[in-house]
Amino acid sequence: MKRVGSSSNTDTFIFAMDVDQNKLMDSGDYVLEVAWQGSNRTTGIVLYRYIPANPGGDPLVDANGYADGYSLPGSLGAQVWSDYAHNGGSASGTEMETYVPWAQLGVPTGTPIYYHVASSINSHLNKVVDNLGGQGGGMGAFGYYQGRITPDRTGSTQPGGSVSYSHTLTDSGTFADTYDLKVHSSMGYRLDLYVNGTLVGTDATGNGSFSDPGDYLAPGWDSNGDGYPDISLASGGTAAVTLKVTSDSSPASAADAATVTETSEGDGSSTTATDTTYVGTVTLSPDHSGDAAAGMTATYTHTLTNLLAPGNFRITDQSTAGFRVDLYQGSTWIATDLTGDGPLTRPRS
Repeated sequence: MKRVGSSSNTDTFIFAMDVDQNKLMDSGDYVLEVAWQGSNRTTGIVLYRYIPANPGGDPLVDANGYADGYSLPGSLGAQVWSDYAHNGGSASGTEMETYVPWAQLGVPTGTPIYYHVASSINSHLNKVVDNLGGQGGGMGAFGYYQGRITPDRTGSTQPGGSVSYSHTLTDSGTFADTYDLKVHSSMGYRLDLYVNGTLVGTDATGNGSFSDPGDYLAPGWDSNGDGYPDISLASGGTAAVTLKVTSDSSPASAADAATVTETSEGDGSSTTATDTTYVGTVTLSPDHSGDAAAGMTATYTHTLTNLLAPGNFRITDQSTAGFRVDLYQGSTWIATDLTGDGPLTRPRS
């Protein structure tokens, strides 16, 4: 911490720590008070329990989400720990460091916490000189949110068919978090969303809503009431997310891009997985008939059309009379079946 102005006076800095991560200061949380004397670099430390003014706990920020200008209404409780002899001030008298053992907070080392900081000339939380929090003046946090859903996938189906894509939602941050799940189809296809095998929502027209006629939002899967299914994960936790895409009965003019997006309730960040679906059929046409004298050759040309996802196709042949069959792609010879029985006895090397 760095201060401006006098480098020799004594300031009191108050660090309110929400160790149970509910964004409230309650009776299970702590206040670290540091009395910093710039003249001799002493930073006396005392750790207290917090006594909330409200039985359910006091918000770390005001109604608009700001710590700056907002004083915590509670008071200091029982003293838990102290280190009056700590010497954390710099030689310049304008910078200092402090500490508190994780064991005194009763949480594992590295546990993320929310915080509110105040400066004062006394030990009264509601009579401080200034308040602050994290960047932007909001709630401070030692930790971070980070969700991600992966991977992108590609598939295909015939008109009126369906294909399912599996994804993994991971909480890669240090905070536990709740994630809203939103879906969308570029072709307006029906989308069914599953979490760990349970159907949590259906978007019948793929427009991103779960509240239109024909849609479905599973009871108990919208904890914040915003109209989207959500799931809570601990730090490092994962969930299996499956998106089932059902196409219209007519061939598509373009591939469908269906998306499933996770949005963190903690900080609003989001990631998206995209499922590309090709809808159509594979055809080999047309049929032919013709005549040829004994020992002579009849040539027939066919067109292979792929309206599904790009891929490779196996070509086989069958002659009911056991005639020799030669296969060409354009003018290039690719294989010969000497007896017309199916196996290509002279495939191109």
